[in-house]
Amino acid sequence: MFYQSYLSFQIFPADVCVDILIEKLKSSREVISAPSLGWLIRQCQQQIVINTLRRSLVNDANNSRHSFEYSDKDETIVAHLVGAIDAFFKISADWPLSSYGLKLISIRNSGTQPTNITLDLLCKTKELANGLELETRRHLVRFVDAVEEILVREMQSELHSSRVSA
Repeated sequence: MFYQSYLSFQIFPADVCVDILIEKLKSSREVISAPSLGWLIRQCQQQIVINTLRRSLVNDANNSRHSFEYSDKDETIVAHLVGAIDAFFKISADWPLSSYGLKLISIRNSGTQPTNITLDLLCKTKELANGLELETRRHLVRFVDAVEEILVREMQSELHSSRVSA
């Protein structure tokens, strides 16, 4: 049986979220023993490596024409695109070490000016983006560039359709 009151530890650097690790330990239903503490230490080490890689990739991506923010707790990356648009990406388990790609979960206007982006356009962009090849979705900058291209293409298509019907 797991006794949460007996488990107390601290991780450095302090920016590593351990909530996921605690949940994994709780769900394991193991008595706290040397093997389970060893398991927890390995999980913490793996999480530190993954978070360090993610932060490094996000920092490197900030040198491109977009700016990015990484949230360890939410396991998301926000890409601030040209035109005051924010794209939110869910990080798959163990990305970038895993073979899974990023997933576009939302696109929002980040500015105070209203945009002409319809809900239909957002849904279509999200569907097309998440349907891209895995290799594109595994690479942060390539995926964000592709999302931006899809968004521009779909906006132009929507604008053309509205002009034709007018």
